[in-house]
Amino acid sequence: MKKMAANNKINSFVGAKIFVFGLILLAPSIGFALEHNSSPSIGSLFWPTLNFLIYFALAIYLYRKYGAPALMARSFQIEGQLRKASDVLLGANREHSQIEGRLVNVNTEQQGIIAELEEEGRKLFSEIVEDAKKDALSIERDAQRQIQSELKNALREVREQIIEKAVLATKKKLRSQLSPDNDRRLREEVLQSLF
Repeated sequence: MKKMAANNKINSFVGAKIFVFGLILLAPSIGFALEHNSSPSIGSLFWPTLNFLIYFALAIYLYRKYGAPALMARSFQIEGQLRKASDVLLGANREHSQIEGRLVNVNTEQQGIIAELEEEGRKLFSEIVEDAKKDALSIERDAQRQIQSELKNALREVREQIIEKAVLATKKKLRSQLSPDNDRRLREEVLQSLF
């Protein structure tokens, strides 16, 4: 059906072109007759008109035999190409819209990821600070224990040294003040009190 409508359009268009073409071909023969001071008569127009009609019939025959099918085929080819181009354009527009939508989604997703990473960074910072505080407290406690332990050891050593020095000083003083008889007697008393 579409093909017939297309053929009718082409035939009517071609017919109009042929009519205009015929008028253009008749114009020189009329001009020739007027130029030679003769009035255009049937006799002066007969042979050019007959030549034109033969040429015209031959042109119509060749057009219908070769031109019309070629033009029709080309018309269908162009129409198909236009449809394909239209489909490609629609597809490209759809793809463009999808890509723009994805770009909007990418920007939104990017903002979400940034916010998520910032939140994770804050949490990680808090955890690191808490761990550092715990480690600092642990180190402080360990240092306090070590200080206390070293202080006790130092105090014990000092006491032992003081006691040693006091014993030595006392021995010296006692030796200088005690006679050998008093010394023996004191030793015996200490030994007896122990047992």
